[in-house]
Amino acid sequence: MSTKSKILFGSLIVLTACVLTIFANIPKIYSPYSFSVVLPLYFFNWLGLSRASIYILAVIPTVTLYLIWSFFFIKKSLVISKPTIVISLILIVLSIIFNVLGYEYGIKYQGLLYVIVIYSYNIVFLVALAIVFKSNRANPTLNNCLSFNIILFSWLGWSALPWLGEVL
Repeated sequence: MSTKSKILFGSLIVLTACVLTIFANIPKIYSPYSFSVVLPLYFFNWLGLSRASIYILAVIPTVTLYLIWSFFFIKKSLVISKPTIVISLILIVLSIIFNVLGYEYGIKYQGLLYVIVIYSYNIVFLVALAIVFKSNRANPTLNNCLSFNIILFSWLGWSALPWLGEVL
């Protein structure tokens, strides 16, 4: 499979994570309403389009960012690029801050189980990123370089910045 095909296949995974985050009508354990998808969702909701159309438009920013990032930063060296590492660290720090600051609201509005599960999702994604990063440093390949991007943008679209507040 070519690099381009692998990147496009990865976009389907990112797209799926983004759609699933807003699948329920309100934030649920299986649908955490990540802000990277929810903000465009609310913007496009004002257009009065069908639910399916709004979902498609809401996921476009995250999926497009993944595509641009992957096509631009996956180089022949196959080492995870410095800009990717920097953006990953920024997203990790923002996610930690976001989750810590939203903890009380999450407990109040969604409950302890929701918060624990959402935090667990984030931990799983961060561990997966660390494993792929370490694997790429030891043996740079297209698959682990691309896997890092897929995991990073799927996490961003799924649960990196979950809704931890009043029900919408």
